[in-house]
Amino acid sequence: MPYIYRTTFDIDREHVDQLQIGQSIELSIAYLKAFLANEPGFINARAMYSLAEEKTTHVSFESTWEDWETLEAHRQTSPYSEAKMLHRFEFKVEPQNIADHVYEEIA
Repeated sequence: MPYIYRTTFDIDREHVDQLQIGQSIELSIAYLKAFLANEPGFINARAMYSLAEEKTTHVSFESTWEDWETLEAHRQTSPYSEAKMLHRFEFKVEPQNIADHVYEEIA
C-alpha cells in the first residue's frame, strides 16, 4: 500500500499571490517537486491551496511513497524532505501552523 506524506501550512489570505508562478512559495514547491522525482520509492507529488477561506489560505503539499521504509528514509535522511525544505526557503511571508501527517492509503 502506498503512503502519503502531507505537509500543511497557512498563510494570510492577503499573501495568496505568493502561490502564483514565479513567486516565493510557488518556486519552493516547484523545486521540491523536481528533486523528489529522484528519490528512491517516490511515486508522485501534488500541491494545492484552499479557495473558500476568508482570512487564511491553507496550503497542502502531498508526496506519495511506495512503502513505509522508503517514506521513513525520505523523512529521516533525505535533504529534500518537505519539512526540511520549507525551513530552507526564505518566503516573503511567514508560514503559520506548519504540520506534517503520514497517511496509509485505504484499498
